[in-house]
Amino acid sequence: MQFLTTRGLCNGVEMAVIDVPSFHLPRRMWAGGRLTFLQPLKNVVMKLGGLGQFWENPPGAEPSAAALANSWRPWIETGIEAFGIDRCMFESNFPTNAPVASMGATYNAFKRIVSECSPHELRALFHDNVAAVYRLA
Repeated sequence: MQFLTTRGLCNGVEMAVIDVPSFHLPRRMWAGGRLTFLQPLKNVVMKLGGLGQFWENPPGAEPSAAALANSWRPWIETGIEAFGIDRCMFESNFPTNAPVASMGATYNAFKRIVSECSPHELRALFHDNVAAVYRLA
């Protein structure tokens, strides 16, 4: 296989549910299909986010971070389980997600989902992996 040293980026967990009518049904299919294809490729990194586009707000209402976390947890946890902490990073997916929730609510939801991670793991998910992938360090 060529390009095994080139960094690949799975552009968010939302790629699992595009063109699927129900947000909650395809996770098993995604975890057993697309994820198992990409997971062995050690040069591929998973962006965790982009799930706001599948959230339907009542007019004028923003979901709480707790509600977002409850909805997104299975997708985020599946991505982390498949790729590991060192190959995952959070993404905001703004401005696309802006109609759904604020940046604060989005990142507070992410923090709720990974609240049991160690300080080292949190730093990797929210900073270090991003800096390495985008060569910001």
